[in-house]
Amino acid sequence: MADEEKKVNEEAEGGEAKEGKKESKISSFFKKTKENFNASVLEGKIETAFNKANIEYAIYTQGKMFPERVSGFLTDGNKLTVFGEVEVENYAVIISDKTEVAYYAVGTAPATVSAQVEGETYERPGTTITLDENVEEVNVVKAGDRYFLYKGEPKKKK
Repeated sequence: MADEEKKVNEEAEGGEAKEGKKESKISSFFKKTKENFNASVLEGKIETAFNKANIEYAIYTQGKMFPERVSGFLTDGNKLTVFGEVEVENYAVIISDKTEVAYYAVGTAPATVSAQVEGETYERPGTTITLDENVEEVNVVKAGDRYFLYKGEPKKKK
Protein backbone atom coordinates (compact mmCIF):
# COMPACT_ATOMS: atom_id res chain seq x y z
CA MET A 1 0.00 0.00 0.00
CA ALA A 2 2.95 2.31 0.60
CA ASP A 3 3.93 1.94 -3.06
CA GLU A 4 0.43 2.95 -4.16
CA GLU A 5 0.50 6.04 -1.90
CA LYS A 6 3.93 6.97 -3.23
CA LYS A 7 2.67 6.60 -6.82
CA VAL A 8 -0.44 8.72 -6.07
CA ASN A 9 1.76 11.40 -4.43
CA GLU A 10 4.13 11.49 -7.43
CA GLU A 11 1.20 11.83 -9.83
CA ALA A 12 -0.29 14.57 -7.69
CA GLU A 13 3.01 16.45 -7.59
CA GLY A 14 3.42 16.05 -11.36
CA GLY A 15 -0.12 17.32 -11.91
CA GLU A 16 0.59 20.37 -9.75
CA ALA A 17 3.75 21.10 -11.69
CA LYS A 18 1.83 21.00 -14.98
CA GLU A 19 -0.88 23.27 -13.55
CA GLY A 20 1.84 25.60 -12.24
CA LYS A 21 3.27 25.88 -15.75
CA LYS A 22 -0.17 26.66 -17.16
CA GLU A 23 -0.69 29.33 -14.53
CA SER A 24 2.75 30.67 -15.31
CA LYS A 25 1.95 30.99 -19.03
CA ILE A 26 -1.42 32.56 -18.28
CA SER A 27 -0.02 34.96 -15.71
CA SER A 28 2.83 35.80 -18.09
CA PHE A 29 0.30 36.60 -20.83
CA PHE A 30 -1.69 38.89 -18.52
CA LYS A 31 1.48 40.51 -17.21
CA LYS A 32 2.62 41.32 -20.77
CA THR A 33 -0.87 42.56 -21.66
CA LYS A 34 -0.88 44.83 -18.61
CA GLU A 35 2.61 46.15 -19.45
CA ASN A 36 1.56 46.89 -23.05
CA PHE A 37 -1.60 48.63 -21.83
CA ASN A 38 0.36 50.72 -19.32
CA ALA A 39 2.90 51.65 -22.00
CA SER A 40 0.09 52.74 -24.34
CA VAL A 41 -1.51 54.83 -21.59
CA LEU A 42 1.85 56.46 -20.83
CA GLU A 43 2.43 57.26 -24.52
CA GLY A 44 -1.01 58.86 -24.67
CA LYS A 45 -0.24 60.94 -21.57
CA ILE A 46 3.10 62.07 -23.05
CA GLU A 47 1.50 63.19 -26.33
CA THR A 48 -1.36 64.92 -24.47
CA ALA A 49 1.09 66.76 -22.20
CA PHE A 50 3.08 67.95 -25.22
CA ASN A 51 -0.08 69.08 -27.05
CA LYS A 52 -1.38 71.00 -24.01
CA ALA A 53 1.95 72.78 -23.56
CA ASN A 54 2.11 73.96 -27.19
CA ILE A 55 0.08 75.68 -29.92
CA GLU A 56 -2.14 73.81 -32.35
CA TYR A 57 -1.64 74.22 -36.11
CA ALA A 58 -3.65 73.12 -39.12
CA ILE A 59 -1.77 71.76 -42.16
CA TYR A 60 -3.71 72.21 -45.41
CA THR A 61 -2.55 70.13 -48.35
CA GLN A 62 -3.79 70.47 -51.91
CA GLY A 63 -6.33 67.79 -52.79
CA LYS A 64 -7.19 66.92 -49.19
CA MET A 65 -10.58 67.84 -47.84
CA PHE A 66 -9.59 68.21 -44.18
CA PRO A 67 -6.43 69.63 -42.59
CA GLU A 68 -4.06 67.58 -40.47
CA ARG A 69 -3.88 68.87 -36.88
CA VAL A 70 -0.53 69.08 -35.07
CA SER A 71 0.79 70.80 -31.95
CA GLY A 72 4.18 72.40 -31.70
CA PHE A 73 6.35 75.42 -31.09
CA LEU A 74 8.20 77.93 -33.26
CA THR A 75 11.98 78.36 -33.10
CA ASP A 76 14.23 80.72 -35.06
CA GLY A 77 11.07 82.41 -36.35
CA ASN A 78 10.72 79.99 -39.25
CA LYS A 79 10.88 76.46 -37.80
CA LEU A 80 7.90 74.62 -36.36
CA THR A 81 8.73 71.58 -34.24
CA VAL A 82 5.82 69.14 -33.77
CA PHE A 83 5.21 65.85 -31.94
CA GLY A 84 5.71 62.67 -33.96
CA GLU A 85 7.04 61.83 -37.38
CA VAL A 86 4.91 63.95 -39.69
CA GLU A 87 5.11 64.02 -43.48
CA VAL A 88 4.33 67.44 -44.93
CA GLU A 89 4.28 68.23 -48.64
CA ASN A 90 6.25 71.25 -49.80
CA TYR A 91 4.03 74.32 -50.12
CA ALA A 92 1.33 72.93 -47.88
CA VAL A 93 -0.21 75.84 -45.96
CA ILE A 94 0.21 75.80 -42.19
CA ILE A 95 -1.94 78.11 -40.05
CA SER A 96 -1.53 78.78 -36.33
CA ASP A 97 -4.77 78.41 -34.36
CA LYS A 98 -3.55 81.04 -31.89
CA THR A 99 -2.31 83.82 -34.20
CA GLU A 100 -3.98 82.78 -37.49
CA VAL A 101 -0.66 83.50 -39.24
CA ALA A 102 -0.19 81.38 -42.38
CA TYR A 103 3.03 79.83 -43.68
CA TYR A 104 4.17 77.61 -46.52
CA ALA A 105 5.99 74.40 -45.55
CA VAL A 106 9.28 74.26 -47.44
CA GLY A 107 11.06 71.31 -45.83
CA THR A 108 11.13 68.86 -42.94
CA ALA A 109 13.77 67.28 -40.73
CA PRO A 110 13.66 64.75 -37.88
CA ALA A 111 13.73 66.21 -34.39
CA THR A 112 13.34 65.23 -30.75
CA VAL A 113 10.66 66.72 -28.51
CA SER A 114 10.16 66.45 -24.78
CA ALA A 115 7.11 66.41 -22.52
CA GLN A 116 6.71 66.27 -18.79
CA VAL A 117 4.34 63.75 -17.20
CA GLU A 118 3.96 63.41 -13.44
CA GLY A 119 7.25 65.21 -12.80
CA GLU A 120 9.27 63.10 -15.23
CA THR A 121 10.55 64.33 -18.60
CA TYR A 122 10.20 62.05 -21.63
CA GLU A 123 11.78 62.50 -25.05
CA ARG A 124 10.03 61.33 -28.20
CA PRO A 125 10.52 61.64 -31.98
CA GLY A 126 9.31 64.84 -33.57
CA THR A 127 9.50 66.71 -36.86
CA THR A 128 10.84 70.18 -37.58
CA ILE A 129 9.05 71.89 -40.46
CA THR A 130 10.80 74.81 -42.15
CA LEU A 131 8.33 77.62 -42.81
CA ASP A 132 8.13 80.43 -45.36
CA GLU A 133 6.18 83.51 -44.24
CA ASN A 134 5.77 84.80 -47.81
CA VAL A 135 2.26 83.42 -48.21
CA GLU A 136 -0.09 85.24 -50.52
CA GLU A 137 -3.75 84.98 -49.64
CA VAL A 138 -6.10 85.22 -52.60
CA ASN A 139 -9.82 85.73 -52.88
CA VAL A 140 -11.43 82.96 -54.94
CA VAL A 141 -14.76 81.64 -56.07
CA LYS A 142 -15.19 77.88 -55.79
CA ALA A 143 -17.02 76.40 -58.78
CA GLY A 144 -17.37 72.65 -58.31
CA ASP A 145 -13.84 71.28 -58.16
CA ARG A 146 -12.30 74.43 -59.66
CA TYR A 147 -11.32 77.80 -58.23
CA PHE A 148 -11.28 81.22 -59.90
CA LEU A 149 -9.87 84.55 -58.78
CA TYR A 150 -12.61 86.79 -57.43
CA LYS A 151 -12.26 90.26 -59.00
CA GLY A 152 -14.94 92.00 -56.89
CA GLU A 153 -14.63 93.61 -53.47
CA PRO A 154 -13.82 91.10 -50.72
CA LYS A 155 -16.71 90.38 -48.40
CA LYS A 156 -16.18 91.26 -44.76
CA LYS A 157 -15.86 88.39 -42.32
CA LYS A 158 -18.64 88.10 -39.78
